[in-house]
Amino acid sequence: MRSNISPEKLIANRNNAKLSTGPKTKKGKAKVARNALSHGLNAQIQYEDNPHFKFFYPLLIDSGYEKADAYQVAVALTEYRRVMDAYYDKYNNVPDIGDMYSISPAFIAEFVLEQANKAPGKVTNTETNKVSKILDNERVREQQKGSIEMRRSSDLKRFIRYQRKAAARVSKLLKSSV
Repeated sequence: MRSNISPEKLIANRNNAKLSTGPKTKKGKAKVARNALSHGLNAQIQYEDNPHFKFFYPLLIDSGYEKADAYQVAVALTEYRRVMDAYYDKYNNVPDIGDMYSISPAFIAEFVLEQANKAPGKVTNTETNKVSKILDNERVREQQKGSIEMRRSSDLKRFIRYQRKAAARVSKLLKSSV
């Protein structure tokens, strides 16, 4: 397939890509190292200990599958179930941040000051300012992440890819072992 990109643009794109080598700081490297841990679907598990595997494997043996085929199909079905469980868990357990987007920094400062006045003991202005800044920074971070619907949508798209992969594996194994 021919590209419509000019040779100059192609060279510029390749040179720019060489500059993008990932995070350079320890903090950045630590952050991207946790990317795969967001849902745990890439983690290795012991299938023999999994309740879904314990259900599927004997059922497949009783249905006439060879032990090796039954093992592979039970693993694939267990993986599919893990993906679907993670999908439903992520979909149903989105934290509610309420009206965090509409809260103004002035409202946050006023609220913190009001709470400080109710607190037993003396709370300094420096302490109230620190708490106000922390809350406002959290509000800004939530806004930068995007709306709950946007975050939910991008998470679910990732799970749909895992689901398709797991379903394709189950289908392939079932077709090959029949």
